[in-house]
Amino acid sequence: MSIYWERCDICEKHRPTSPVSYRGNIIRICYECSFLLDAWKMRGRESWRRLTTPEEKEKKEEEKRMKVIEELLKEDEEKE
Repeated sequence: MSIYWERCDICEKHRPTSPVSYRGNIIRICYECSFLLDAWKMRGRESWRRLTTPEEKEKKEEEKRMKVIEELLKEDEEKE
């Protein structure tokens, strides 16, 4: 498998990519997005463009953590 430093066709960031055959087309995909594409194939989704990038996933998880922390702080204030 050859590795090239080019734009990933999924996340559109310049990273080391490798060519992958997808529905008869050759696409360039980075290491992180290859995991997302594999996970998508397991779930059987219709559009691989709907996948979230790892950065977006981390951001959503961080937002969830912040909401939980805010709720705990509100509960502590109400107890006092």
